Amino acid sequence: MIRIRRYIAVLSVTLAVTAVGFTASAQKRHRGRGAECPVSDARKCREKSPKFKPSVQAERKEKPLYDFDYIARSDGWLASYNAAGLHGAVPVPGVSYAEAYFGKQNGRFINYWESDDSYDFGLKTESFRRFEKVSFYGKMQYRYFRGQHMSGSILLNPGDRPFDLVEFTPGTKTREQYILSGGVGFLLTKKLTGGLRIDYEADNYAKRKDLRHSNTMMDLNLSAGFVYRFAAVELGANYLYRKNTERVLCEQIGTTGENYDMFFNKGVWFGEKGLWTGNGMHLNEPGISGLPMKDSEQGAALQIAFRSRGFRFFNEFTYRYRKGETGEKGTIWTHSGSDVLEYRGVMSVAHRRNVHLIRGNFRYVNLKNNENVLRSENIGGVVQTVIYGSRQIYRQRAVNAGLEYEFDWKADRYNPVMSLRAGADYYNRSGIGSLVFPYTRSQYVENVRVHVGADRNFRVGRGWLKCSVELACHTGGGSPLDEGQTASSVPDMEPGVYAAGNEEYRNYEYEYLAATRGELSLGVRYTRPVGRIALPVYGDLGWSGVHAGKLDWVAGRNRSVFALAIGCQF
Repeated sequence: MIRIRRYIAVLSVTLAVTAVGFTASAQKRHRGRGAECPVSDARKCREKSPKFKPSVQAERKEKPLYDFDYIARSDGWLASYNAAGLHGAVPVPGVSYAEAYFGKQNGRFINYWESDDSYDFGLKTESFRRFEKVSFYGKMQYRYFRGQHMSGSILLNPGDRPFDLVEFTPGTKTREQYILSGGVGFLLTKKLTGGLRIDYEADNYAKRKDLRHSNTMMDLNLSAGFVYRFAAVELGANYLYRKNTERVLCEQIGTTGENYDMFFNKGVWFGEKGLWTGNGMHLNEPGISGLPMKDSEQGAALQIAFRSRGFRFFNEFTYRYRKGETGEKGTIWTHSGSDVLEYRGVMSVAHRRNVHLIRGNFRYVNLKNNENVLRSENIGGVVQTVIYGSRQIYRQRAVNAGLEYEFDWKADRYNPVMSLRAGADYYNRSGIGSLVFPYTRSQYVENVRVHVGADRNFRVGRGWLKCSVELACHTGGGSPLDEGQTASSVPDMEPGVYAAGNEEYRNYEYEYLAATRGELSLGVRYTRPVGRIALPVYGDLGWSGVHAGKLDWVAGRNRSVFALAIGCQF
């Protein structure tokens, strides 16, 4: 019943937003049709008449079909953390869409926590709106996922935390995702704008076979900032805050008497191995429900943008500090800290009806995870958990970088007739664990992805047919495991003694990240105006496939994804 109510609530809100935008568009198109016209101006009177049917060229001029994705990526302010940049960056009075989508995924070239047979479906709506003194951005989405033959990580977003919990019994998993985002940029003075933004996400995740687990997660992002505009320069700054909580509950319902093992990966696939009810897993601790995890972030971003006729160059520099904990009620098993540095840039050069775009991004994360030394003591007749100290057990550094060039032909109406893209992405991750002094275990992995793509719009009757293709090549390398130590010798310590490891999962993940593979994506979208108000309705078909080279640990070399979407723009 609770799930049905969620479905109804999400669907109601989505339909309400769609209806508001639909009504606004209709009123705008029909405004003034009821006014009387003088006889001397008969031509204009006929054009205002509901029976007047303009030619295709006139219709195209009066009712342009915007490309939402193109608008969103054409100006850095529209993807910035600072919502104050919305006002002045939204290039059209309004562009929105609402769609229902479905996806089917098959293939065994997957990471250790993914499904080789899954599907998802959902509803999504997104909008930009510009008024005289205020501009808005909004997004709502509901997504349902169901995957078979899933084991591995029991966390919602593996890799997001400095540890992982892994179980080994394949089963069906489901996930429900709710996303709500909103941003507003408003004029304070002629040169100064303010902005606020909120991004909220709630997830439910569950496995339906022993060892069963259920997860709940909440992720909240808030930002507040301003932008000051000079003649050709824009300066902005904003504050960032994030809170993320997740709780994992495990249970065993079956009566077969089978015992289920788990592995607690504390770094480079070394850690604790044993029964899921054991103390090392922290899933069945007295007085604590499941495994609670929480993270908080605070930071700031600075923006500087240059504008002149036909030229725009947006830059954003961000720093955030992330603090994480596992445990509650005074029992904190681990605590971590991360420094996050980011850069995003978009340069646009317009010449006549054509546009050249260059986009770049960079992200660096320096993470340290510490394990507390705990002991339960009876203090005044009350059992309390006492923290005697902590030690660093894992450190990780990760870099993401990307650069892309895009050429848009006849893009003056924010729906290019043709787009050509080429770019490259780079990733590396180095981690070092030190669970038993003075020994260390480390890993290094890196990969490069190069891609080229094209979109082409064709006029077909009263509608538009958009065809898309993208080719990509991915390759990587590194070292799955290196052994070392921080001191040459330690008295009374047996050489080579270290924590339990999981070689299979370590090699599997490393091979998946570093494997050489080729990728192909194909897409077709047909959009046609429907009804008296010419509401653009579209259907979208997409397919993508991956084929990998020789593999030793990953179960398969192929992966395919089919996607279908039906929606409208308003």
